[in-house]
Amino acid sequence: AATTLTIGASGAGAITISGDVTPGSGSGGNVATVALITGSTITATSAGIIETNLALTAGGAVNFTDSATNVTLLAIDTSTGNITFIEANGFSVSTVAGVTGVDTDSGSVALTATTGNLAVVNTAATNDIEATTTIALTATADNAVITIDSAADVESTGGAHTYTADDILITGTITASGQSVTLKSSTSSDAIILGVAANGTGDTLQFTNAELQSIAATTLTIGASGAGAITISGDVTPGS
Repeated sequence: AATTLTIGASGAGAITISGDVTPGSGSGGNVATVALITGSTITATSAGIIETNLALTAGGAVNFTDSATNVTLLAIDTSTGNITFIEANGFSVSTVAGVTGVDTDSGSVALTATTGNLAVVNTAATNDIEATTTIALTATADNAVITIDSAADVESTGGAHTYTADDILITGTITASGQSVTLKSSTSSDAIILGVAANGTGDTLQFTNAELQSIAATTLTIGASGAGAITISGDVTPGS
């Protein structure tokens, strides 16, 4: 029995997920990795894929918005088009079936975990998430975490970055040179503390000075109009 299932090839036409796909269940129980390959688009707006590891290689837009999609490790590469990926239980951007990180050579990246955490792992790619326009990472659930691991980099110098989660832990880097970066909570009333230890306090978005210094951007916005109290508990020098 196979552990990796590859569907398509570089010259294939558009791939559409029209019904929920669960290759690792039933008689395909040994399958842990699904790789979809096409020279066109990949669309999953009315059904999803449920598998441990998912690699998507495309020549056009990648659009996963169905709530059924549930993966553990994700990697996406497209030569052109926007990447939108919404997932049900938390996932990590990683290396899957030879695809490293999430990358579009011409477009935006928007990744969302509706429950659970969203992590960006340091892969062999120079930039573990890369776009040419906007980047948006979102972990919607209460006290869910976005993590950018040590040595991992999220990069686009062609558009704004937005990171939305009740906890955001940055030990890698965000590269948005010449652009703006926004950090905000999913829960609008959560407090914000700057200049102290990262995370650790419930219902509070916290950043150390080192985390803020790991962001290369022209404008850094922290919080939103509905946010709770902001406390500066240690010196903050983001631009240094």
